[in-house]
Parts: sequence; C-alpha cells; structure tokens
Amino acid sequence: MMQTADHLTVFSNDSANIVASAYPQVANFIRIQPHEILHPVPNVSPGKTHDGVPVIGVLGNIGIQKGAGLLQSLSRELARSEQARLVVIGKIDPAYVLSRPAQVHGSYQLEDIPGIVKQYGISQWLIPSIWPETFSYATHEAIATGLPVWCFDLGAQAEAVAAEAARSGKGGTIPLEVVCEDVTKVLDFILPQN
Repeated sequence: MMQTADHLTVFSNDSANIVASAYPQVANFIRIQPHEILHPVPNVSPGKTHDGVPVIGVLGNIGIQKGAGLLQSLSRELARSEQARLVVIGKIDPAYVLSRPAQVHGSYQLEDIPGIVKQYGISQWLIPSIWPETFSYATHEAIATGLPVWCFDLGAQAEAVAAEAARSGKGGTIPLEVVCEDVTKVLDFILPQN
C-alpha cells in the first residue's frame, strides 16, 4: 500500500532510516520535513543555586517511554549522593515516584521557562527518552533555551542534540548502554567534572 503513495513524510533523518530499514521498497519515496516549533522559546542563562549544587532540568511530560523509570532511579541516586538535584518541568506518570529533593513543577508555558530556570537554578537539560522519538518538541524547546542538553544516543532527539553539541560545544549524547549497566553513570556525562 505504501508503494502507491507519491511520497512518505517523516520528521527526522533517524525516522527516515527506521522506515527505510523496515520498508526498503519505499526508501526512494521518503521525504524529511521536520516539525516547526509553534511558539518562540526564550534563550536563558544557566540558573544558579545558593549552595552551588547543579540542577538538572527535564522538560516535558514523562511516561515510561520518555524515561520515567530512569528518572525514578536517578532521583534515588541523587538523594543519596547529593551530587545534583533533579526537577521535572512538566508532569511524570504517577506510577513513578521521585525521591526528594527531586521536584515535579507541573504544567508550564514556554514563556515561563526563564522564570522557572531561575526559580530552580537549572543549569542543563536531560531528555531521558529510552525509545527513538520521531521528532521531540521537548528536545527542540530545550535546545532553543541555549542551555546544554543531554540525551541518549537514539532517535530524532539524539540527532538534534548531537547537531547542537557539535555547533555549540555544549551538551551531547550518552550511550544507551550506560543506563542499562548503571543509571548512575549518566551523571558522569552530564555533571561538571572537578
């Protein structure tokens, strides 16, 4: 059925590769057309905390595929080690409970991001998705803030973050195997090394 279409639109190179590997007969019909961010995202300066502890922000609503289990485990480690704090700007699946001092801000508007970054002292973003996204608005919104963005090396989110890291020298991708071995190793990538 797909072969009868004039073209097949996907939203990233990664998605094009996935579709072409599953349906090689339509590879020549694939067109890549990324979504556009619908509203401007303010550029922000990194937030600071009174005690100097880094704060990792997570932008968007987080369910199991978006990394809720990973955040639950990471929040436990951060509660124990106090290396950083975690704040979700959005909501998290209620089946996953974050350990204090991690916080869930709740719903937000893009224009509120500068105040939220300042309020919590967010210095960087983590996109914790554990599956390949086809585009990821949250990733593009996080990048637009100008803060470093980290994600795992899969999907359109990695494509966007890797391109921004190459351009700006900030943020980057984390091998997914790191999480499979030990979620705490994520911190080796995203926290400043002393």
